[in-house]
Amino acid sequence: MRGRAATVTVALVVIACSWAWADGPVRLDNPALDGWHAIGSGVWEWRDEAIWCNGEGGGWLRSDRAYGDFTLRFSYKIAPRGNSGVWLRAPLRGRASSVGFEFQIMGNIADAPNTDSTGALYDLFPPAVDAGRPPGEWNEAEITCVGSRVRAVLNGAELYDIDLEEIEENDSLPAGRKPRERNRRGFIGLTNHGAQVWYRNIMIEEHPQPGFRALPLEADLAAWSVRGPAANSAAYTAEGGMLTATAARGSILASDEVAEDYTLRLRYRVSDGAVGRLHLRYDEGNTRYVIAVALADDQASLRYAPASEASGALLGYGAPRYVNSLPAGQWNDLEVVYRGWELSVRLNGNPVLDGSLLWFSSFNGQPRRGAIGIEVSQGTIDFADLEMGPAPEE
Repeated sequence: MRGRAATVTVALVVIACSWAWADGPVRLDNPALDGWHAIGSGVWEWRDEAIWCNGEGGGWLRSDRAYGDFTLRFSYKIAPRGNSGVWLRAPLRGRASSVGFEFQIMGNIADAPNTDSTGALYDLFPPAVDAGRPPGEWNEAEITCVGSRVRAVLNGAELYDIDLEEIEENDSLPAGRKPRERNRRGFIGLTNHGAQVWYRNIMIEEHPQPGFRALPLEADLAAWSVRGPAANSAAYTAEGGMLTATAARGSILASDEVAEDYTLRLRYRVSDGAVGRLHLRYDEGNTRYVIAVALADDQASLRYAPASEASGALLGYGAPRYVNSLPAGQWNDLEVVYRGWELSVRLNGNPVLDGSLLWFSSFNGQPRRGAIGIEVSQGTIDFADLEMGPAPEE
């Protein structure tokens, strides 16, 4: 990390690369249920070397992280006549099986495979066979999601290998539920649909997405510079691939690389009462046009929400559709797509902002290129897993 410096005008070259966040498969099940958050009224606990749900109430167990392209392997067993499922690329809010997907799990053998039988992409695509074992017996599943392709194998039998862009259900389902419109990134969810169910040996392996590259967060922050009218290098520390930014209004940690059109993904978590911003196309020499996405502890500052200071907002100009941030201390998943004058923001698997900056006369002279900048004015915000890639084609 360097101190205050002139803007670097090195173009960002987006290349295909072979890195992945995790070094091989990562196990998600554990006795403490670390990396999971229970939502709803059911009981989730570690029992008999597995994650167990008592089947009372409702809700789901949400993964701490969101995932894009991955292979998920797990074992499960379910009570007789039970109903459960695994949500894939699930949003924080909304019907996960329609916005993302659900790998259906049933405690009975279907007469004929259908969109509600074991192994189906629920209410969307049936399995080739009902390969589920009788209730109370362990099953082994493998699901691969890469871009628009989804492949599932249950107990050694391939259920489907489909391209969501091409299947005929795109013609029959209404807008908002079409396969091609489903999330390409979201949470893993274990569902409580009123039956006892057990999950174990949950392994996930992320697959790198072509064209995306990591923005390094090394201990010396060598790829970043501290800028702004009140530059304070002491406000930023990095360790183990995580950046911690503390309150220093007017101090901006800016990437040395600059870009024009891009997709930016990252995880962030706020401390109690934290307020910050993510600068887009930051140019230290151009202070008139500040283009930034708000980051905040919305639970502590609901007087703002969902105004233009709430998380995911175009700071000071455009409010998000709704408040979709997680409480202080939990990791949020953020994706920003910036192409020309168009800006879209997805927070925790849901679209919260989408539109043209041309609606705001203040931005008519915005810079077309710039750095990524991080600024915190209250509290502390942690950042991890920053990656940048091309903006999707129109």
